[in-house]
Amino acid sequence: MAIPLKTLIVEDSAIDAELLVIALRSAGFVPEWKRVDTEKDFEAALNPGLEIIFSDFTMPNFSGFRVLQILREQNFEAPCIIVSGTIGEEQVVESMKSGATDYVVKDRLDRLSLVVRRALREARERMDRRTAEEQVRIQTIALEAAANGILITDRSGKILWANVAFSNMTGYTLEEAVNANPGFRQSSQQSGDFYQELRRTLLSGQIWRGGMTNRRKDGTLYHEEMTITPVRAANDEITHFIAVKQDVTEWKRAETDLKAAREKMDRLLAHSPAVIYSLQLDNGSFKPVWVSDNIKQLFGYEAQETVGKGWWLEHIHQQDRRLAQSEEGSLRTLGHSIKEYRFQHADGTFRWLSDEQRLIRDAQGQPVEVVGVWTDVTDRKSLEAQLRQAQKLESIGQLAGGVAHDFNNILTVIQGHASLLMSNRSLGDSPLESVQQIALASERAATLTRQLLTFSRKQVMQPRVLDLNEVVGNVIKMLKRILREDVSLRVNYSSNLSMVHADAGMLEQVLMNLAVNARDAMPHGGELVITTSDESIGPEYVQMNAQGAPGEYVCLVVTDTGAGIPPEVLPRIFEPFFTTKPVGHGTGLGLATVYGIVHQHRGWIKVYSEINKGTVFRVYFPVIREPERRSADPQREEAVRGGTETILLVEDEDAVRTLARSVLERKGYKVIEAISAVEALRNWNPGAKVDLVLTDMVMPGGMTGLDLMKRLNAAAPSLPAIYTSGYSVDIVGKEFELRDGINFLQKPYGPKRLAQTVRDVLDHIPRPTLVA
Repeated sequence: MAIPLKTLIVEDSAIDAELLVIALRSAGFVPEWKRVDTEKDFEAALNPGLEIIFSDFTMPNFSGFRVLQILREQNFEAPCIIVSGTIGEEQVVESMKSGATDYVVKDRLDRLSLVVRRALREARERMDRRTAEEQVRIQTIALEAAANGILITDRSGKILWANVAFSNMTGYTLEEAVNANPGFRQSSQQSGDFYQELRRTLLSGQIWRGGMTNRRKDGTLYHEEMTITPVRAANDEITHFIAVKQDVTEWKRAETDLKAAREKMDRLLAHSPAVIYSLQLDNGSFKPVWVSDNIKQLFGYEAQETVGKGWWLEHIHQQDRRLAQSEEGSLRTLGHSIKEYRFQHADGTFRWLSDEQRLIRDAQGQPVEVVGVWTDVTDRKSLEAQLRQAQKLESIGQLAGGVAHDFNNILTVIQGHASLLMSNRSLGDSPLESVQQIALASERAATLTRQLLTFSRKQVMQPRVLDLNEVVGNVIKMLKRILREDVSLRVNYSSNLSMVHADAGMLEQVLMNLAVNARDAMPHGGELVITTSDESIGPEYVQMNAQGAPGEYVCLVVTDTGAGIPPEVLPRIFEPFFTTKPVGHGTGLGLATVYGIVHQHRGWIKVYSEINKGTVFRVYFPVIREPERRSADPQREEAVRGGTETILLVEDEDAVRTLARSVLERKGYKVIEAISAVEALRNWNPGAKVDLVLTDMVMPGGMTGLDLMKRLNAAAPSLPAIYTSGYSVDIVGKEFELRDGINFLQKPYGPKRLAQTVRDVLDHIPRPTLVA
């Protein structure tokens, strides 16, 4: 088979060149040739495609030595064969030293086939060798330049070669690493079983991939990921291992930090009091795509079931859906919105939610996502309702107190004159009966005003240290007479019950009102349970109950199994005159009175009720740790005496002042009148003998009865006083609780009560005086 051969012939004789070509063809080659005989043409003809060069040794304008020199200078790879008729042995040797591949004498061209084939073969071998060497060189450079550490070991694991990256990674020089076993870097972070399994994998011919912690030369630990590949010989025997290593210490640290951050985020979300969610735009509307898992704890739903268009709206209370949807315009316009609505819990109940959203836009300003927070505000809503109810009752109480105050002034006049008329012996039977009816009606009206004052917390208390168990025991005796046979009574007394500082009569009224209310709630019979206990109230309770305060309390619990209170009625049960009973079966002041008494004792009351199951009233009174001395309160049965002492009467109501003056003058007292505290001071004569001051508490002019007595006692320290008012505690505060040395006459009062109180004070009877 003819062999193509790109040939350049350097020959001054064209005939010799032709003979050379003929010889090549005879040897089985198909030369593609060109003849040159000058240096210039020779250099011009050199190109990378040439496979062989033939050159005469001696020429007129050129020489074989010069040809060889040019080839060396240009690092030309093609073999050059000297073809000459006159070359001597020395010249042959010299030409071979200069780079000639071989030589042929012109008259022996029959050798050309052998010489050419050998030259071409040797050229190919040289090319293959250089190519292989270049590949090795490039591979070595690549391995040295690789960012990953690379090790080559023998079958036993001894390191034969390592690159620079390995040295940088470990801190060991290449000299220290070569001939060492990789185990010198072990950190004891992996077990012996780990290394045995690794070696078994490699010796079985499998590639091993994994990570491990090793030790640098400086003793620090680092984590590396690696791939170890077995290398096989021609006989398929494993002879070497190549390990490619990557230092992933920073990546591992970042991964650990990221994992910790994720765990922290998951932990925060799991314990967050709010649900976080994401909405993405879908066909013009926003669709939930992610909801935090804590929705399960807060609302009872799995996160995945909430992701879907329409699901959330379906669970919003029907009355609130329009509100929930109405804020989308605000969201798109302002970039945020906040709304509150009722949402159905998985248990079927509705919870109040605060839904706050923030709009996220892309670089072009187009809306792409909404991030929102759902917060359960049911407890806050409940506290707000409690606060509104307390404010409402406070306002009603202020109104009730004001009405009762004015009404008491009127009743004082009515009762007083009725008493004076009844003491008139010249009055006939018929007029006397009418006056008695007037007195009875005014007494019933006075009872009503006392209830109003109790609700408004303006009723004067007579507090002392009490055992609530004793109060309950006293009331039980009365309860047994008013409870029907179909209502069973059970009392649970707490042993070692703490003491309270309270008005015994008021506490009895609280229990009686609650018990009667419970009885009426069980028209078909049931059970009434009264329980006392000590309870410690902490901050958690106070957060849920606006009226409460941390501390120790005695709790009175009244439970019935009656009809229960409807939810729509429950917020109004403590309002004065509010009742669900038929006309004529209640005044609507029973629970209002309870509310006022409890709050006047610095306590509070909680109600729990379920329809057809019953109602529980829990009443809290603060514990008193230091028992106080009980005031003596001897009962006086003797007739009321009069006297000749001088009394300063200070009262702004003309009718009340006239009545009081008349009663006192009938008893023999001298009376000095003043319509206000300011007038009393203006008319005060330090030289005049005044034995007692009878003063109203609230009067025009900006000065109260207490203010007046402070001024008068500065001049006359021993001057006693009696305070009167339709309400007084509201004005003077907690310091006006009845105690020794404080004398108070509650309006409305009758002539006998007025006279008795005046006499007791003038006679220095050491007890608080209350006529109510």
